[in-house]
Amino acid sequence: MGVHMVREDWQTLLEAELTLDTGVYTKHHLLLVRGQGARVWDAEGNAYIDCVGGYGVANLGHSNPEVVEAVKRQAETLMSMPQTLPTPMRGSSTAPWFPCSPLSSTGSSR
Repeated sequence: MGVHMVREDWQTLLEAELTLDTGVYTKHHLLLVRGQGARVWDAEGNAYIDCVGGYGVANLGHSNPEVVEAVKRQAETLMSMPQTLPTPMRGSSTAPWFPCSPLSSTGSSR
């Protein structure tokens, strides 16, 4: 699917999404198809400043090269595991925070 779409095509996609939507949030009649840094583009090629802020790593900007590389590296290794199964990546990223944890003062290791 290209970045530029005719209005009828993206209207069809929007209608499909609305059909399956929970209705919790009101949808905007705008189909965003790509982002770079703090900017996003709609299906008609119009650019906008993304003032939403995003979730998690999206705060670092859309298509951030460092985030893209980290996700690619992780996806090539192991996509996802539940918290019940420890992984080296999760352990190495959480270990620096352990001294701040209430568990570190109680000596509990669960």
